[in-house]
Amino acid sequence: GIMLLGRILQGASAGIVGVVVPLYLAECLSAESRGKGTGMFQFLLTVGLVFAAVVGLLAASYVGGVENSGASEETLTSAKIAWQAIFWVCAVPGLFLFFGSFRLSESPRYLFRRGRKDEAMAVLVRSYGDVRAKEVFDEMVHIEEEEKQKAEELKKQSSSGESLLQRKYVYPFVLAVLVLAFTQATGINSVLNYSVKVFQQAGLEGTTANWADFTIKVVNCLMTIVAMILVDRKGRKFLLKIGTAGIVVGLLGTGFLFNNVEKARKDVTTDVAALLAAQSPSV
Repeated sequence: GIMLLGRILQGASAGIVGVVVPLYLAECLSAESRGKGTGMFQFLLTVGLVFAAVVGLLAASYVGGVENSGASEETLTSAKIAWQAIFWVCAVPGLFLFFGSFRLSESPRYLFRRGRKDEAMAVLVRSYGDVRAKEVFDEMVHIEEEEKQKAEELKKQSSSGESLLQRKYVYPFVLAVLVLAFTQATGINSVLNYSVKVFQQAGLEGTTANWADFTIKVVNCLMTIVAMILVDRKGRKFLLKIGTAGIVVGLLGTGFLFNNVEKARKDVTTDVAALLAAQSPSV
């Protein structure tokens, strides 16, 4: 029960952080550096995955070394210690993030929208200096005026009987939600989080499965760097198509291999039961 509760809490926390951090960066950075900043967040996320893979690899190597010694009791103890060590070590970055958040300034755009414009200006000055802060503040004022105009137009449309449930409004919203949902379902949630277990079920031993997981995380980190370099040259749609195609091919290939393995399995329950029944009189 405690493990399940901890996993639920971890998932909820990761979901909150995964939304808040990109938003915070986007609201704190200027327009010309916003893309690089949010891209850096994704890159550091993959660095964190590599770090977690290294911790898991070291723990698996430790447990594997004890298993090779042949002591079953020591193996169980080492596995328990390894799991505890993984959680304790991975908690260290969380502690840095938690205490470091107290040193962060509030988002200037959040303060601006709440009417605390003097505080927003103070944060901008601390981040950009007086001249650049004035430019960013004027940009925020301009965006606020545009949003007010759009809000007035929407009011006029609603008062004139024009519904917001139209294709030109619903289609982009549904498409954005589906892209985000499918990206999560086919990417990190279904593969990266369970890659060690997938490799173990494919027949790899514990340490070897962790090495395979580590390789995936390193490749993921390196390709994030490639994507950051190409995103402004090739465009977002091009990289989205390439990345999605790779995900589809990878998942189909994995599913095909596991399907062939499962087809080769044979249920030997009846045969084992018959052997036990035949040996029971002699025992």
